[in-house]
Amino acid sequence: MKTVASLMLACALLVPVDNAWSSPPALKGDSEWTNQHKSALKLTVEASGMVSGTFTTAVGCGAGKARKVVGTMNGLAISFLVNFDECESITAWNGHLLVDGGNESLSTLWHLPIGVSPVTFKSTLAGADIFTRSTVKSGCKPGSLSLMGVGC
Repeated sequence: MKTVASLMLACALLVPVDNAWSSPPALKGDSEWTNQHKSALKLTVEASGMVSGTFTTAVGCGAGKARKVVGTMNGLAISFLVNFDECESITAWNGHLLVDGGNESLSTLWHLPIGVSPVTFKSTLAGADIFTRSTVKSGCKPGSLSLMGVGC
């Protein structure tokens, strides 16, 4: 058992620390998305994987107000969050970019903790959103294939 642990530690030390487990983001540049509730998501994804933009919810507290998005993307995986300050809540989405016949979507699960006291099980909501890309990359025709940010 001690030999296995020593071998695992030695292998771990061989892995470079910077970007050891990261892949280039599958999305790059600006894109616009809409979910099943008609909420709007505008994203900018940097080559480093840093995600920024705005989210405008069409439902619930603060509907219609654009809010700042911050997050990260690693390969096809994406994670971003939005602070709904006047609602005393933050929502975090985690999911994947899916490409099907040239149609792109972000399939996500979300958690929404509400800043209330006392904290109870009911103070955290959870659900799922599917965001469909509503813009076409420049130079591409609607329905053309885009995979891992290469091609259309």
